[in-house]
Amino acid sequence: AMALLHILSVVFPQIPVWLSGLCGWLAFLLLLIPEPKQFRLFLTLAGIGLLLLLWGWWLGHTPSIEQILLQNNTLIVMLYCISYLKLLTAPMQSTEKSLPVGRLSAVKTLLGIHLLGAVINASVFVVMADRFKKADAVNQRTIALVSRGFSVCALWSPFFGAMAVALTYSPEAKLYPIMAVGVPLALFGMLYTLIDLGGYKLHKLRDFKGYPMQAESLWIPTLLAGSVMLGHQLWPEVSILVLISVAAILLTAVFLLAHRS
Repeated sequence: AMALLHILSVVFPQIPVWLSGLCGWLAFLLLLIPEPKQFRLFLTLAGIGLLLLLWGWWLGHTPSIEQILLQNNTLIVMLYCISYLKLLTAPMQSTEKSLPVGRLSAVKTLLGIHLLGAVINASVFVVMADRFKKADAVNQRTIALVSRGFSVCALWSPFFGAMAVALTYSPEAKLYPIMAVGVPLALFGMLYTLIDLGGYKLHKLRDFKGYPMQAESLWIPTLLAGSVMLGHQLWPEVSILVLISVAAILLTAVFLLAHRS
């Protein structure tokens, strides 16, 4: 309800967006009430925030209930919607019995974890880690390559929480200029990773056991990124975070329906 009402309020302005925020808070209360001890830190900080809010009210500043309900709502909706992308890990499952070995395998693994991780986030680790474990290929070098390839996604990926926070709390921040800077930095980070782990000619990666990437799995980040960029061109007034939310839900639904048929 939180996600649907937020998205529908963009299409139908007569729907008050604060209803989305109210549903989000109600959902949180359903989690809080049964296990309050797990939210001890939140309750402490919320209590301090409430005291400061009352102090401001006492000083003559009227708090906005709508703003309280909607604080971070767009960000939360986006993070909720992209969580469905973990259902798209099916194309990544490989039927190969052995892992490919060599320098090219290391490069493909690094690019694969980066492109897929940029879209489906940490879910990519579940698939890759399980395969590496079954093949007894988990070692310090593999962990370093995979974790670095994934972490630099935060420099440019609009599907990362880091980018969502940057766009939310920096009012003048624009997605494309950030990506224009972030993509070269991410490429430099991956190049440094290869040289650092493999040497100048990557000779240390000659026996590297990589993940068997499939071309089919790369359609996921391509379609999702393309749909968001197209949507931004068609509806520039709509928030990038809302476009990402819609694209994530629609792509997941279309893929699952097509895969089921």
